[in-house]
Amino acid sequence: MRRRIPSAALLLLSLLRSWQNVSAKFDPYQLNGGLVSAVAGRDYVIIAGDTRLTDGGYQIQSRKYLDGRIWAATDSESLLLPPSDANRPGKVEELTGVNMNTNSNLIFGVDGSLRIPQNESGVPVVADLAEYGAAEIPTRTNHTFASKHYRLVNNPFGLTMIGAAGCASDCEALKRVVRAELSDKNRWACPSAAALVSSPSSMRSPVSATTVATLLLHTLYSRRPFPYYSFCVLAGLDSETGTGQVHVYDAIGSHERVAVACAGTPGREMLQPVLDRMFASPRKANTDAPDVTRSTGNNLIRDGTALRASGQRAGSLSLRPPVGTCVSCDSDEAVAMLLKAYRSVSEREIGTGDDLVVCVLRRSASNRKSDAAYGAGNDCIGSVEVMRFPLKKH
Repeated sequence: MRRRIPSAALLLLSLLRSWQNVSAKFDPYQLNGGLVSAVAGRDYVIIAGDTRLTDGGYQIQSRKYLDGRIWAATDSESLLLPPSDANRPGKVEELTGVNMNTNSNLIFGVDGSLRIPQNESGVPVVADLAEYGAAEIPTRTNHTFASKHYRLVNNPFGLTMIGAAGCASDCEALKRVVRAELSDKNRWACPSAAALVSSPSSMRSPVSATTVATLLLHTLYSRRPFPYYSFCVLAGLDSETGTGQVHVYDAIGSHERVAVACAGTPGREMLQPVLDRMFASPRKANTDAPDVTRSTGNNLIRDGTALRASGQRAGSLSLRPPVGTCVSCDSDEAVAMLLKAYRSVSEREIGTGDDLVVCVLRRSASNRKSDAAYGAGNDCIGSVEVMRFPLKKH
């Protein structure tokens, strides 16, 4: 005689089976598009990103998204000089041709996010970059950028920016955590809350780019069991050498200091090789590279940014990165190459497009046009400029 299974048991088995199917499909992350990049120069650093936000597929949710994609990790407004500051060195209007008394010069929002300029910037006029190596690009004396988003920086070494792409909600959460940590560090540096209120922010000890890079590493690695799905690049100025400082991160904090980097999926696999080729400085292997061997008749080419083992040693206990950490071209040429690379990727990738926002942080404001505009005593006055260029709108 067959025994009938109770209906309650059948219901329980069906629920267990459905729960197993649902749990196997659980995915808390979503790629929302976006592609961020950074370039380190000898006296400047650039961070850039597109403004498209997708649902991970073909649906575009926003064409003007930048809040959680590029932001200042440190207190940016305390470092930027007011546009109407009469005590700033020199006349910025004569130096840059920009009217500093307009309301369109707000660089960062109240949450530290980089603001999108309302007007498009003039496209740089540069010779065909395909005909030159990075070391052979002719130097231009005329600057063709027509940007109104230009501000002086009281201490450019204290301004560090981070670009994040991946899951938009995780990028926004990471921004709030890092900025809160750095805000607490400023409070720890002051002996009391009264001193914090009374002392101006510009007189506090600035947080270096290396400190922010270490903090970002610890923040990402601390979430390794359930990580922030955020792929980051960090851009700032090295307080020791004065050159640009760029770090690239994966989702759990593994990072490397490089000269040119990009992060974000999809599109990174296409953009990184293009940037490597544009910013590379190849040279033929000859007497200046005795450690490279070549057979007769073989014209061997080596990467000019690679350092020999003897050149990597910085001290008894430290080593430099195996490749160069800054490019040799000027900031205008770097922006032109970035724009060309992004436009190439946006033609083939649905997750990248609409607009490219570029932020250039210069060590000295005089690098904007003429080194003779400021004296040698004004090296602590830098500049930050934000530009917007159109990309393909699918």
